[in-house]
Amino acid sequence: MTEENKKEGVEKVEVDAQQLKQLLADNEAFKQKFAKIEKGVEKPKRVTEHIARLRLIKGSPVVDFGKTWEELPRTELNQLNEKRLFGEFIVLVKGEDGKERQVVETVDYIDFINESERAKVSILYQKATKHVDVQDTVRKSNPDPVHNKDFRGGEEVDLEVISYSYMCEVEVIDGTLKGNKYKLDSNVLNI
Repeated sequence: MTEENKKEGVEKVEVDAQQLKQLLADNEAFKQKFAKIEKGVEKPKRVTEHIARLRLIKGSPVVDFGKTWEELPRTELNQLNEKRLFGEFIVLVKGEDGKERQVVETVDYIDFINESERAKVSILYQKATKHVDVQDTVRKSNPDPVHNKDFRGGEEVDLEVISYSYMCEVEVIDGTLKGNKYKLDSNVLNI
């Protein structure tokens, strides 16, 4: 390599003709695909698989959660009088008759977050439910009274807060519950 090439940062690399031909063909294919995406002729691949994490308590899936609260446990271990955060979780438990029923489990929230079992689930189906909550009423005002004479100012309208909740059907893809399907609120996934 000459001194001139070193100064410019140019380095000579030997490539045989077959490798060069393949590199140029790959580069041309990439350019054509990118041009199609830019023009809107071809769309990028759509994500079709959605994976989430489901928490388990004593081997049973958490399907909902309730309140959390702080408590000062009276134990010999708690000599520093530290408050602990507890939470209620609703889990599905199979009874002796084989039917699943919901049971409320109260657990130490921090231990639950740090140490509970997890299972990967595939989201098979998700349905959105729209919730409209009327918070108050507000009076309309004319943003441009000079150019917009038809605007009726002073009307009272509802101030609405719109939110969505999602019900999911999931299938467990690993662990002891592999293959089981559950219908649950999306809020309990990935906690």
